[in-house]
Amino acid sequence: MPNFNEDDKRFEQLVCRIEPNGKLLSVREMTGGVSARVTAIEMVLGSGQIATRIVRRHGEADLKRNPGIAAAEFKLLQMLRSEGLSVPEPYDLDESCGIFPQPYLVIGYVEGEIDLNPANLEIYLFQMAANLAAIHHVDCPSQCLPFLTRQEKLAAEMLDQDSVQTSDSLNESRIRETLTAVWPLKQTNQTALLHGDYWPGNILWEDGRLAAIID
Repeated sequence: MPNFNEDDKRFEQLVCRIEPNGKLLSVREMTGGVSARVTAIEMVLGSGQIATRIVRRHGEADLKRNPGIAAAEFKLLQMLRSEGLSVPEPYDLDESCGIFPQPYLVIGYVEGEIDLNPANLEIYLFQMAANLAAIHHVDCPSQCLPFLTRQEKLAAEMLDQDSVQTSDSLNESRIRETLTAVWPLKQTNQTALLHGDYWPGNILWEDGRLAAIID
């Protein structure tokens, strides 16, 4: 029998919530997350199969900016999965704070690893570009995604903050001055869905194939 500490017992409650006849086998904290605490749980399903799920709990900064961020991520994953995109499957959302002190969502575990040194760079970049284009081509009118913040709003807020520290080594002051002089920018294309942090650290690969886009 596995020995669980007090925090692990919360995951036992979580398993009972999402799989009434299931059983928790192990709990493992995942490294690399910045905006959210990510935990992998191994469990026995009611069918007897063993499965791994990922539990995401957002940090204080994200929750302060958007208290409904867990629900937003859950709904977005549902939509992206329905569009056939390579993202983890969303299984459960709990905003009650009855188990953990913050909302959480449960998503599928995807086999794969981050690859920062691909053997075939051309194929690697092609897959990244094709999947990014697929995200941008998702038909998502703004009224269907009211929980997402428009990027021009965030940019405007940043330009309006005189107290924001800038780095002269990156010419940030000059960039801010240039953008402020022409803001707001004229929109010349249709509104599109953006990843916001699309880089190799948020992509999982398996056998040279892009397995999942995360975060």
